[in-house]
Amino acid sequence: MEREGRLNEPMLDIKQKPKSITRACTRCGEEMHLSRFYKNRARCKACFHETGKESYKKYYENNKETVKERSRARSFRNKEKARVTALVMRVLDNDTIRI
Repeated sequence: MEREGRLNEPMLDIKQKPKSITRACTRCGEEMHLSRFYKNRARCKACFHETGKESYKKYYENNKETVKERSRARSFRNKEKARVTALVMRVLDNDTIRI
């Protein structure tokens, strides 16, 4: 049952329950609920993450030296933070503190 609302647009009856909304992923073709998609994305979350990992691997293979250089520079800029993080990880792994 529809009623007319503002500007003669059809308005859903309050008693009417909304239908479950699904969408098909453009990569895997599976039909899923909208909660399995990011907003304004055609691929499901799983495919979205999978393609991101593939892209990073491909980029890393083509730019190994650049990636390593950036990593070294980041480590150099954050020496103290890296030292503290390593100490915390060591403590969590061994349950002993070695300074």
